[in-house]
Amino acid sequence: MNMLKANEDRARLTFSLLFTGFLIYLNTPLHSFTFFKDFIDEVVPARTMEPTECFVDLTFEYTGWLNDFFRTNLFWRDMLMISDAFLIDITLLYSLFALCNEEIKSFRIVIATIFYTSFKVQFQQHVAQLGRLPGYMFFYPGMPSMSVPYFDVNDFYFSGHMALTFVLIYEFRAQSNSGPDEKRPAAGWLYLWYFMVFYNCFMMTVLRAHYSIDLLAGVAMGYLCARHAEWASFFLDVKVCGLPKSKRRSLTFTICRRCGWSNEKI
Repeated sequence: MNMLKANEDRARLTFSLLFTGFLIYLNTPLHSFTFFKDFIDEVVPARTMEPTECFVDLTFEYTGWLNDFFRTNLFWRDMLMISDAFLIDITLLYSLFALCNEEIKSFRIVIATIFYTSFKVQFQQHVAQLGRLPGYMFFYPGMPSMSVPYFDVNDFYFSGHMALTFVLIYEFRAQSNSGPDEKRPAAGWLYLWYFMVFYNCFMMTVLRAHYSIDLLAGVAMGYLCARHAEWASFFLDVKVCGLPKSKRRSLTFTICRRCGWSNEKI
């Protein structure tokens, strides 16, 4: 046993030294590393911005032709926005119905939505405000939405669409963690929102409604809000509604599938 432990310690030390040397090789600007530097310069070339520029999003340059298309074809821009808002509206309505019908028992999704909308408003008003670029087209498409605001504001960082997308993905993944013979939402809702990740990214980019950093930050905030809503919903779920852990269908804090469903006190 001592020999095995000694071998493991030596292997860990060797790996740590080799990995440290690899990091030094990648990041030390020595003359002997010009080949690697030339490779990086070719793949990710350095770019000098103009005096009037303060931020460059290359995804806007890659999708410039799509932005031109939607600017000259406003009908298709409206259809893109209306279809997105419609899918969000019906999902939220279904989620509320499922909450009333006890297909979704935890109040986690409600608390997560309150979390990310509150953070979004406060962050955009008091921390980070980004300006618009030419080609911005996220305006009222001709049909109102229950959940998507079309106010003329610069609500860039972070993306509420992406935050909501990952709150819903988190919730529907948690619902699949249910016990046998329990009511739960159909799996199709989860697959719909996997698709909506790409749909929202496409729409927000080509309409210049969000920078790429907004979308990535929205993913992170949506996941964090849903994760923290799991413990924040404890009072409503357990103390008010009396739900055991097996009925809450936790995702981050899971229970044993072999014995957990038979113990109502977990």
